[in-house]
Amino acid sequence: MDDVNRSPLSKRIFEGSVWVDMEIYQLAGSIRWQIELLHQDGSFTVWLRDFSSDHDAEAEVEQQISEIGLARLISGIPHFPREPLQ
Repeated sequence: MDDVNRSPLSKRIFEGSVWVDMEIYQLAGSIRWQIELLHQDGSFTVWLRDFSSDHDAEAEVEQQISEIGLARLISGIPHFPREPLQ
């Protein structure tokens, strides 16, 4: 990704045989953080909202994985969390 500030919290996440690369980043000139999950098959999941900190973004991903599991999170089935993290 060009012209982005990549968070040191970006990492590979495993759950069973499923894994994703979690990319947390700021676009150039932005103060907000974005999330992309890059799937092992080359596809990706993008959050439609942004976050005030990279820690908030990481917590959102961890909460969603805890609630519904990584495989479902990246399955392409729309999932709308009850309440977004503040």
